[in-house]
Amino acid sequence: MISAIAFGSGQVAIRIGLQGIKKVSSANLVTLLSSLLVILLLTAILDMHSLRYISFLGLISFSIVGILNFPLARQFSYLGTRYIGVARSYPLTSIHSLVAIIVAAIFLGESVTPVMVLGVLLIIGGI
Repeated sequence: MISAIAFGSGQVAIRIGLQGIKKVSSANLVTLLSSLLVILLLTAILDMHSLRYISFLGLISFSIVGILNFPLARQFSYLGTRYIGVARSYPLTSIHSLVAIIVAAIFLGESVTPVMVLGVLLIIGGI
């Protein structure tokens, strides 16, 4: 629930912030730098020593997330928010559930049940 509140409120803040920025990539840079500061602070507070236990595969996996999530996903999310607004662009991101199920089935062999598909369709449909 906290995640949903943070993401939803963040989109409104993004829309406000985009009004004063000429290039969306500048907004992406500000987001990256502020996130980096918070992540470093949380890591220092919670457990800096746990970083040495990340496996090579874990490092690669989280690096892929860093590439896909920050420069790519955020850039296109910000562009959508800038050009069509929060109310129209952000609900489109709900298809990430469908993408996650498909990718998990292909790469992780996770099973896809009719109930899962129905749930995703309901999410995408806004119910």
